[in-house]
Amino acid sequence: MIVKNSLPELIESIGYSELNNGIFEKKFNENTNREFSIKVDMENEKFIYPDEITIHRETTTNFSGNENFVVFEILNRLFELGYMPKNIELEMLVKVGRGQENVTAWADVLIKDNSGQYYAIIEAKTHGTEFDNAWKKTLNDGYQLFSYVSQLRTNNNIPYGILYASDFKDGTFERKYHLLTFKDNEEFLKEQKKKKRKLYVNSSNQKELYDVWKETYDLDYSPIGMFEDNSKPFGIREKQFTIEDIYNNPLDTDGLIHQFRTILRQHNVSGRENAFDRLLNLLLAKVVDEKQSEQTGRPLDFYWRGIAFDDKKALVDRLQRLYRDGMRDYLKEDVTYIDKNDVDNAFVLFKNDKDATRDLIHHYFEKLKFYTDNLFGFIDVYNEELFDKNFEILSAIVRLFQNVSLTNTEQHQFLGDLFEKLLDQGIKQSEGQFFTPLPIVRFLVSSLPIKDMIANGQIPKVIDYACGSGHFLTEYASEISKLGIPSEILSAYYENIYGIEKESRLAKVSKVSALMYGATEIQIFFHDALSKSEEVKDNSFDIIITNPPYSVTGFLETLSEEDRNNYDLTKYVSNISTNKAIEAFFLERAKQLLKPNGVAAIILPSSVLQKNEGVYFNVRKQLLESFDIIAIFEAGSGTFGKTGTTTNTLFLRKKTSKVNLLNHYTNRVEAWYKEDFNKDEVFDDKDKLESFADLLGKSIDDVLEDENLKERLTYYLLAESQENDVQIIKTPTNAEIKKYLGYDWSNRKGSEGIQYLSGGIQTIETPLYNPTDYEDDSKVNKAIRQNFLNDIIDNENVKTARLSNLIGWNNEAFDLAININKTQQPVAVKLKQGEKLVSLGDSSLFELNIGKRITNNQLVENGEIPVYSANVTKPFGFINEKLIEDFSRPSVIWGIDGDWQVGFIKKNVAFYPTDHIGYLRVKSVNILPRYIVSLIEEQGKYLGFSRSNRASMQKMKKIQIVIPPLEEQEKVVAEIERIESEQQKAQQVINDLQAKIVETLRE
Repeated sequence: MIVKNSLPELIESIGYSELNNGIFEKKFNENTNREFSIKVDMENEKFIYPDEITIHRETTTNFSGNENFVVFEILNRLFELGYMPKNIELEMLVKVGRGQENVTAWADVLIKDNSGQYYAIIEAKTHGTEFDNAWKKTLNDGYQLFSYVSQLRTNNNIPYGILYASDFKDGTFERKYHLLTFKDNEEFLKEQKKKKRKLYVNSSNQKELYDVWKETYDLDYSPIGMFEDNSKPFGIREKQFTIEDIYNNPLDTDGLIHQFRTILRQHNVSGRENAFDRLLNLLLAKVVDEKQSEQTGRPLDFYWRGIAFDDKKALVDRLQRLYRDGMRDYLKEDVTYIDKNDVDNAFVLFKNDKDATRDLIHHYFEKLKFYTDNLFGFIDVYNEELFDKNFEILSAIVRLFQNVSLTNTEQHQFLGDLFEKLLDQGIKQSEGQFFTPLPIVRFLVSSLPIKDMIANGQIPKVIDYACGSGHFLTEYASEISKLGIPSEILSAYYENIYGIEKESRLAKVSKVSALMYGATEIQIFFHDALSKSEEVKDNSFDIIITNPPYSVTGFLETLSEEDRNNYDLTKYVSNISTNKAIEAFFLERAKQLLKPNGVAAIILPSSVLQKNEGVYFNVRKQLLESFDIIAIFEAGSGTFGKTGTTTNTLFLRKKTSKVNLLNHYTNRVEAWYKEDFNKDEVFDDKDKLESFADLLGKSIDDVLEDENLKERLTYYLLAESQENDVQIIKTPTNAEIKKYLGYDWSNRKGSEGIQYLSGGIQTIETPLYNPTDYEDDSKVNKAIRQNFLNDIIDNENVKTARLSNLIGWNNEAFDLAININKTQQPVAVKLKQGEKLVSLGDSSLFELNIGKRITNNQLVENGEIPVYSANVTKPFGFINEKLIEDFSRPSVIWGIDGDWQVGFIKKNVAFYPTDHIGYLRVKSVNILPRYIVSLIEEQGKYLGFSRSNRASMQKMKKIQIVIPPLEEQEKVVAEIERIESEQQKAQQVINDLQAKIVETLRE
């Protein structure tokens, strides 16, 4: 509430300026003949109002009660809107209650129109408990407002009563009021002879007024209509709201969900899924209404103005029309809608008895239109009484949403949360489908290199082929909208977003969700994603993000024989009626849809990586044949709500090689088994055969004598061909998983669904991603994204392994099962005083680069600059070109794809590195380049760098070395240089002795 201590900040925020001695003033109608002001005397704690205001007693002009600050704020706002002091009375004496001649009260603020008639009465309350209690009493018997109105009302004046509160806290102002009208609906007045209704015009005391409000007007009120920016004095009745009036109102997701559920409980609505369907229809109508209001400037039709100003059937008719427009314009589906005017137009040619016939048809038309089950029926409707009961629910839900905007782009962050919580209660998760929690959606989307793809000039073509509620699609759309793409071409990006959904209700949810996000160009198709379609072509998508269904028995029976034959996996299915490996087929579908170098994030059950059955074995073959596995995220029980399924999200990149690697390695294996080693040097792969034999504990001869090992060796070569290490991320398996994820699940009545531990989705705390900074280097999503880009970021929550090390090549049964528990564990390092553990990937300390390929034609016989390739100890030629301009710092060079070697080149010595070596420069003055040469060499030996295990930039950046104090480094380097000097002298002695031997032989 507003209190004395917050008053100085409040008056400053609403434009009061200090005059002197603690007196603050605000002028209204400044520099006109209608100018007046309000003064606030902080020293004497008084409000100094204009003389033209009629003040019946001075109790509200001081700081003695917090309610007085609310009165002050009311007057300030009324004057801002154009009311004049002569229109205002304060603290008018009113006799109320039984024995009215003895009971008195004072009305806080009265407004008179320019003729002197009372127009409205405002009862001020402090914000919070006092306001809420006063409203409960008003609902119960009318309380103060009705007492005041009944006493002051003459000739049916005082058309409006307002219960009002305001608050100012932490620099934020909040106004809350309930506006009641005491004038009758014009239609009701016309019909009063036909229909027996209680009306205000016929009531004479507080009880009769209250009975009219309760029985005729359904305790109706409006939360807006008088104090908004574009309100005009004495314009309440004429006020109709546009999108501008509600666009910036805050969207309280939890509050909306709670109130929606409360409305359903209050009215005993038990059909949860039906209720969600009806709400979805309403949300579609709501979004269409906002867009139409924005385009035309017309008042909002998704708005219940109350029975005093509106009509029940008129509201339902407006909703039906909006729904028709939405289905036609955005979902491309026709819905029957007949307007009353259409009926009138049908009688144009009638000559006789036109009016009577038309009225009869209207009567039947209304019964069919409104008294049968309809798009907005939360209960069964088949007569007028049930229509009225359903309208109580419908109008309450319309009011719940009418004052917030669902198309405000700045509030998109709340829409996903809103949909997620509604879906959790509104749609039964069946057919192996589990909705993806919004934090996991954001983690997956932010882990893909989307920004980098767009930066390279691409308009990515994206698909979720099991899109459900459309979370992945709208999150992707939301993310690209933040990348600074010009608005005139943003629609082209949206047009390249595709969704497929087999379940019709979910397909509709996806379309409405896209519409709410303003991405109307997103293309949603209602069919089976495992069937071929004209709209979705193979090898055409850059990105797949999806959570396909799991374990659906008999799914193959729903496909045509032609569709089944499109999948290689079908060959390994013995019974299409009982097979339920639908997730494996969705993985093969990803292989079909992605372009080379396309990326994917696919949530799958752990069976895909582990299960020892023909379909799963063969889908793993496809994985190794067609994809690089960039990362695997294992999510334990509790990640997806009520399901206890453990999932593995595969982050994949489709291989780009123009050569069919499976055929290539099959041919290489066949050649070895035929003892044909002629091309070993060409393909430089003999060492891979050696490492495979070592894994099995066999000699090469033993391997090549066992025909049963051919397939294993072929897929080992495929696994080894992946350059990137696989990143492994695992959630905890105990109670810590909630803290790790940042959310939990509740089954408590009224609070069902996801519960964020830190308050909300925008403040979630999890190692997976930073909700306010997707570029946070400490989070898992950034590490995965960099791995896609062949870069490395160390992260304590990410383990790594060679893909070939995750597969049991010497298992008795060869099934290509991928065991993510076989990761490389970090080795604990005990540091001595003054020592530091540093990573070569730390760009503040080291600069790493790779050389450039050259041809023999570029070499010059007497060139000036030595060229270093895989052999870093000896130049293989000379050149007169420069790749590096600055040689003022020493360089550490290493061989990338030859035998593991590390060399050192002093400063001011020019050299040319080819693409077979990398070079490192030290940026820190506290690290001596010569000191780290041997450290790097030893680490490379430990990691097994060789011809088959390339020392790529990615792997080099993962190397960690211990750096002692500079003085110790200097001592070591001095000793190394001394030994090298002696080595050179010894070598010179050897060279001289060899020369003498040759000379002696010649004699």
